[in-house]
Amino acid sequence: MASTRMKHRSARGRWAAGLGAALALTSASAMADCTTVTSQSIAFGTYSALSGTPIDSTGSVRITCTGSGLLGADNGVVSISAGSSTSFTNRTLVNGGQRLFYNLYTDAARSRVFGDGTGNTGTVGFTAGGGLLGGPSTATVPVYGRMPARQDVAPGQYIDTLIVTVTY
Repeated sequence: MASTRMKHRSARGRWAAGLGAALALTSASAMADCTTVTSQSIAFGTYSALSGTPIDSTGSVRITCTGSGLLGADNGVVSISAGSSTSFTNRTLVNGGQRLFYNLYTDAARSRVFGDGTGNTGTVGFTAGGGLLGGPSTATVPVYGRMPARQDVAPGQYIDTLIVTVTY
């Protein structure tokens, strides 16, 4: 079972929240026009080393912005850190010395790793707020997870801590 440790950090035009393989729901205030960022959990559930099928799961990051002016909208980018593995090639959930590999992707086909834009990883852009009446709106950025099959690991709780950064 995967679990999450959350970290929150606000900065001018940036919002960061901890994100684990279980992407727990979180929210925080940010500066400027984007006021709330939340994430929907990605739950991989119980892992069986005997299964020949990878485990897929989906979550999301939601950004609510007010926009500025009649037609003003906030455009931004969502990026996700590599976590405890320090590499986007294989993110890892950790339980003592045991490692359980997984990754997060920008697309449903799970062909592009969700990262910070370096080393062939992708980020996802969004537009929220503003519009014709200049009111608040929410952008939802999907996050697709996959845990490969046939990893020989001991039973237990595996944890990773990631940082989601919203820049606008």
